[in-house]
Amino acid sequence: MRFFPKNLPEALWKRILIRCFFLGLYGFIGLILAIVGVIALFQIPGVTGWMMSSILKSGWSVFPDLKPPILTGGLPSGQQIIHNPQPSNAFELFQWDKVWNAHFKFTSNQWVMLSPKDIPPLKGGLSPRQNLRNPVASRSGLLGVIGWDLDWSNAESLDFNGTKFTNVAVRYKGNGTFLESKNNYKRSLKADLNEHVKGQRLAKQETLNFHNLLADRSRVSDTMGYRYFKQIGVPVPGTSFVEVSAEIEHVFQPSLLGLYLLVQKPNESWSVDNLGKKGGALLKPVTIDLLKFLGEDWAAYEAIYGSKTKLSDAQQKHIMDASRWVTNLSGSAADEEFQRYFDVDNLARFFAGQVLLSNFDGILFNGQNFLMTLEPDTHLIGFAPWDLDHSWGEFPLTGTLKQRIHASIHKPWIGKNFFVEKLFAIPSFKKRYLQEIQDQLDKHFIPEQLNADIDHIAGIIRPFVQKEPAPRPGKFEIAVNAEFVPQQDFDNPMDPNRPAHQIKRFINDRHESVRAQLAGEEEGVVITFDQ
Repeated sequence: MRFFPKNLPEALWKRILIRCFFLGLYGFIGLILAIVGVIALFQIPGVTGWMMSSILKSGWSVFPDLKPPILTGGLPSGQQIIHNPQPSNAFELFQWDKVWNAHFKFTSNQWVMLSPKDIPPLKGGLSPRQNLRNPVASRSGLLGVIGWDLDWSNAESLDFNGTKFTNVAVRYKGNGTFLESKNNYKRSLKADLNEHVKGQRLAKQETLNFHNLLADRSRVSDTMGYRYFKQIGVPVPGTSFVEVSAEIEHVFQPSLLGLYLLVQKPNESWSVDNLGKKGGALLKPVTIDLLKFLGEDWAAYEAIYGSKTKLSDAQQKHIMDASRWVTNLSGSAADEEFQRYFDVDNLARFFAGQVLLSNFDGILFNGQNFLMTLEPDTHLIGFAPWDLDHSWGEFPLTGTLKQRIHASIHKPWIGKNFFVEKLFAIPSFKKRYLQEIQDQLDKHFIPEQLNADIDHIAGIIRPFVQKEPAPRPGKFEIAVNAEFVPQQDFDNPMDPNRPAHQIKRFINDRHESVRAQLAGEEEGVVITFDQ
């Protein structure tokens, strides 16, 4: 095979020039072919899935090099520092203006056993638009999709506000929040007091959820979000703040992990408290095809609906019947049919709240981070919020901040969304929802009131945030500041050093945008998935 023309000029410099030309040409063609090959390779879901999984899982360390700050003067005492009496029930435990303290003690082996377990990733690649359910994983979510599963380990003890619990089952929790915290010790934790020592409870709670608040620079988004939904009449889990410390045998002595948010576990007890009586149902779905009919066998629904209570045959049938009705729905729907399956008032309040808070890390985009309830007697379907650390317009993976401020109230979902699209196509619901938007804007989504609440909460937690390592205290102050603070921009929206979201500024600007949209003075931005 010849690489150069057969008849070359006699002059040496001409021969060299021609050879260089053809070498450059062949190199250019080779480069183009390589680029085309790489592009084609990246169209294969398995390849892109493997690359994304590798990137997201990179940097994991069981024992990070950066140690948390060592406590001096012994372990904190709840009675001495917090001045909170030991809670006796959920109401006393979950008070948004309280800060408790908790101390975990691990052996080094127990800490190692907390590490995520490698499992086969979800076939077909990784995309936010797919159902985040890997059948190999023990739980739904992004971690299972990329090939990680969070297994249970133990802690020797947990001291909560002066009360000691022994042999406590512990695992990491979260998906995106876990990935963001994988390189430091401040990771979200779930503790089961009753797993190994029967009867161990705190304020009648068997399970404690410790959310690390790393994704939320303001530290108040979750608490403010749950308080907001409670005010508009939507059931919510209780919350309170807790300062968490830990010690690991042969790794570090008692050390401060930082400020966490204690979030009530939605379970049968929570269902009774919020639905008024026994017999209701509670589910935590993870699907962008919510209430799509999958046939008459509940087994097809079970994995993606994440039941938190045992469902009766009648409750399963109601969900499947509702799914058939939603799937067959086209155009308008009779109110009596709609009201046969859904708590319409709850849906209007819930979606109005989601839209006003521009909460896109949930049902409006990726089909997760919400609860579905069934009323005890009628089985009517309702919704409740979950995991609101990316609410108040903070979620950096969807559009720009300006787009989230001006997000449309008429088409608030992102990309394809089976149930939400069907729901907003029902004229009677759309009318009821817009009325609820107006009502909340007038009575609840009031900047002066919300900003005052932020100041109050920030004042309570500020001394605890200031103990954490830089740049966290500085990011906190920026996040709760009403004045614009210039910040360095980052290309990676999940970079730990990305600009802090200024929640007060969002509230002020979002209120103006929604009011203008209701008045017909502003069209609103329809955020698309490709942005």
